[in-house]
Amino acid sequence: MYKPPLDFAIITALEKEARAVTECLEEHQVYRDESHDIRTYHLGRVTLAKEKFYRIAAIQLTQMGNVSASIAVADTIHRWRPRYILMVGIAGGFPQDDLDLGDVVIASQVVGYDYGKITPQGLQPRDRVFPASALLLDRVGSYWDHNWAQAVNCERPANAKRALSKRFIGTIASGNKVVADQVFRSQLLARWSKLHAVEMEAEGVYTAAFDRPHPENVLVIRGICDMADERKSDQWQEYAAHAAAAYMIGFLKSGPVDPYQPKPKGKKKRVKVAAEKKEGAGGTSINLGDVNAEKGTVNIAAGDITTNIYLNNQPVKAADTDLPLPASLAGAFLTDPDTAPLTEALTRFAMLNN
Repeated sequence: MYKPPLDFAIITALEKEARAVTECLEEHQVYRDESHDIRTYHLGRVTLAKEKFYRIAAIQLTQMGNVSASIAVADTIHRWRPRYILMVGIAGGFPQDDLDLGDVVIASQVVGYDYGKITPQGLQPRDRVFPASALLLDRVGSYWDHNWAQAVNCERPANAKRALSKRFIGTIASGNKVVADQVFRSQLLARWSKLHAVEMEAEGVYTAAFDRPHPENVLVIRGICDMADERKSDQWQEYAAHAAAAYMIGFLKSGPVDPYQPKPKGKKKRVKVAAEKKEGAGGTSINLGDVNAEKGTVNIAAGDITTNIYLNNQPVKAADTDLPLPASLAGAFLTDPDTAPLTEALTRFAMLNN
């Protein structure tokens, strides 16, 4: 089972979206732990070139909407500390730049359109705007491989205008409404003329990712399943979900960022501390890993004692004994336990206790 931090968390809202995403993962396994949260995490990897790979955790929301998305993303960040977050799924499209059913839109920014002030003159919108991760958006702009469109693992509906899907980059609107009305769509376009899509979860994802000391890198990938008007139907949903997943996996396999590499753990170092005894010379090997700087003690195990150590002029011979360290010395262990001055200080400390 993977341990945090992971490379990517992938958020989906619907079962068809979650299935399309998890089909792309290698070594897929399901993980649950009620002691942490209520989530079902789909863990897996995406292999890159040269035996490198990303470690992935994907989830499906319990409900659609921005509130559910925000809570789920907060749980995911707390549990897995992902370096990057992708929101992958379907959306309604806007008639922009030859955009059509089955195409994929990458959000350059997400607009939360639900906010406003009610006045006698009507609603005064107070939209919230979240920019996409500049780093991930740069990598999207450099991902020129169109083979992802041929890898969509779903039959394309017969009423398609084109043989293959295309990728677009533009603004995506997000709110707690299913939009199936051309008039409302036009109202959104009047406020944001470059809108390409509308959906219900991205703002919640950004809220959870941004409202923290170190904001997460977020990217939204949406397959277009309808045109957010009266003709809305479910005919394209399956294909749009798989198109978004196909773009996601192609993008990840291009290696947009370096996979996380945990720092190798160094071996515990031992310091030979020479200390004068009343009857002669002796010493003890003190394992730096046995220093508890928070408690201000150093533990001397039975196998480490090669001479008597005195504490308050009383000999210490018992195994597994904690000797108190001066506060200044304990603090030094918290900052840099490998420095020569610290070794000298530890030596002087041992001599004082012998």
